[in-house]
Amino acid sequence: MIAEGRGRDLPIAGILGSLDEKIELNRKKIAELEALAKTIYDYWFVQFDFPDKNGRPYRSSGGKMVWNEQLKREVPAGWEVAMLGSVLKNLKDGTHNPPPRVNKGIALLTGVMFGDLYVDNTKATFISEDDYNAIHSNYKPSVWDVIMTKIGTIGKVNYLTAKDLPIAIHCNSALLQFKEQFKGPYSVLLCKSASFQQRLRRSKGQSVQEFVNLERISSIAIERPINGIVEAFNNIATPIFEQLEIVRSSIQLSEEIRQTLLPPLMNGQVTVAG
Repeated sequence: MIAEGRGRDLPIAGILGSLDEKIELNRKKIAELEALAKTIYDYWFVQFDFPDKNGRPYRSSGGKMVWNEQLKREVPAGWEVAMLGSVLKNLKDGTHNPPPRVNKGIALLTGVMFGDLYVDNTKATFISEDDYNAIHSNYKPSVWDVIMTKIGTIGKVNYLTAKDLPIAIHCNSALLQFKEQFKGPYSVLLCKSASFQQRLRRSKGQSVQEFVNLERISSIAIERPINGIVEAFNNIATPIFEQLEIVRSSIQLSEEIRQTLLPPLMNGQVTVAG
């Protein structure tokens, strides 16, 4: 166990190395889980081999496909080609006049906080609760909301978990609140999918830097599944995302321990009791 005070030589490299190995292992787990979720999404919503009424892969088993002129591809019979806005209950950006930062308060989401899938809260700056309530007087970010960069580097996608909230949205990001029947892993993977990202890039404008406004985001075409498909997918994918959050929390804990131990270990202020 770790003890205060000076004692025998410290296995500094061993302690930190063990933490580093655990962090690296968990990062690999996250990559594997993300790849699994994406593979299932692509299987269902790109290849259209979601289970048919007999549990067989729809397209591969001869499910009826219909040519869509807008997308220049076939989609399953009964599916709509609709605008993204049709599956959203709210599409907002945040404050265009960021309030002053404070030392402790509510995180203000900026572009540097976007990770591969989750917000990097270690890079947060903060605003007061009063300023947060002023910015979000008409809507509040919530669990499973999708956030997307829309100025500069466009199309980075994260989603919000309970540990990220409350959080304030900046004008360089869009907040996508999906209707209840579409909210969950489906909405996250839809926005991260290659086809959505391509359509998003085609919607961008150009001034001093690239941007895409809320109207253009809302107008992006999507293949809207028939009733029941999204719910069935979310039932399968939600446990994967739950495991992702567990592993993410383990990484954060290991990093916090590493940051706590490193200074005293380097200074010889901590020993390992035999």
